[in-house]
Amino acid sequence: MPEDKRPPKKWWNMMTKIVQRKNPEYTKENVDRVVGSIWHQKMSPSKQKENFKEYETKKGLWLKKIQDEVKEKQEKESPTTPIWEDKVSSVLNKITAYIPPKDLFTQSAEVISNQLYKDSKDLKQAMSRLNFYMNRAGSNLSKERIKSLEKAKDLLRKMY
Repeated sequence: MPEDKRPPKKWWNMMTKIVQRKNPEYTKENVDRVVGSIWHQKMSPSKQKENFKEYETKKGLWLKKIQDEVKEKQEKESPTTPIWEDKVSSVLNKITAYIPPKDLFTQSAEVISNQLYKDSKDLKQAMSRLNFYMNRAGSNLSKERIKSLEKAKDLLRKMY
């Protein structure tokens, strides 16, 4: 039977019980035939649609209720943002909050390392700032510039 022509399961089970009660000698196959014929012959197409819509509405409300319960449970159990996201955000904020002096990274390795040494609290923060610049510049950096920045890293390591 096509999906849209099937009666609601609840209706089918109710009618099956009624037919079995009235005709206990019928096999399951016979009962199904009788119930199917009742659905197709005695129920008008509009009534069939009405019953089906009612069933679908109840099913939809039931599913929505379950979805709401699951969502509520998830909200109670976990924070709104994942923990790793908070950690990444805080690290990025520390790195990107730093605004270097204009044209700092175009100067010599000594000037870069001295400025980062003054502006950073430790080696990790200084290296993070330098690496952040290098990663953002990416392939736009020339080989000479990369060598200079690597030299600035070495100087920073010596300073700390």
